[in-house]
Amino acid sequence: MPLPDDRITGNIVDVVAKESGAACTEAPPATAIDNDGDGVINDGCPQAGGTGSDAPEAGADCAAGEALPLDDDGDGLANDGCPGIGPYNPNPTPFWYTTSSGTAAAAPTPACFPQDTAGGNSGTSPRACTNNGSALTAASGVDMIIVAVIPGGGGAIRITDHQNDSSTAPTAYSHDGTVVDLPFPVPVVCRAHTGAAYADGGSDCGVNTTANALSVGSVASSAPPGGTGPGDVSGVVQIGQITVTLPFEGSAVFAVQGIYNP
Repeated sequence: MPLPDDRITGNIVDVVAKESGAACTEAPPATAIDNDGDGVINDGCPQAGGTGSDAPEAGADCAAGEALPLDDDGDGLANDGCPGIGPYNPNPTPFWYTTSSGTAAAAPTPACFPQDTAGGNSGTSPRACTNNGSALTAASGVDMIIVAVIPGGGGAIRITDHQNDSSTAPTAYSHDGTVVDLPFPVPVVCRAHTGAAYADGGSDCGVNTTANALSVGSVASSAPPGGTGPGDVSGVVQIGQITVTLPFEGSAVFAVQGIYNP
């Protein structure tokens, strides 16, 4: 990949489809939809009590292609209590990772680097994986979005430039300057995995890109404009707490960075 840049890569494996949040409360129940693209409506939604039965819906009441009514227990919600099933892949639109969306041992391929053309690395002009930082849409093929929040700030990243100055003199770029916190969404793509080793029927989800591919010019040379500069450290980037969200389920939270202490 062209340097300087920051590589962004990661994987989430064995993701089974499970609807949540606003995707579970669509009303009336007869209009509920399959938000996670696994062929079953509202699978994985939590159980809710109702006028009919407090037992979760199960069996044939949760099957793909179920005939109306979808609210078999009369509590006003479709298929509440049905287990999650199938691979998580709500947006099957092809994206950059046409060969693989990644596994536990390998990043998605082909990577989305700057100056890429779709499916290859032969482009001659910058190609942003997310339209240069604009809102991620269904057309982009995204299944999950990685975001981050800096406490007290609200953005994902905070940049302090160590070669900042209002002077035009080439050697005067030696003062610190911190910009306002900025959003920096990172797209994650999922693909159903197949084979005997994957009996759970889940998906592999991953990202393999760079900061400059997501937002062209976000990582630049350490030399200040018009001069050579120290050439070692031009700035510090603070990244907030990382959160994985589900755009097809009302931006429900899938995972949050932290310490697991059972």
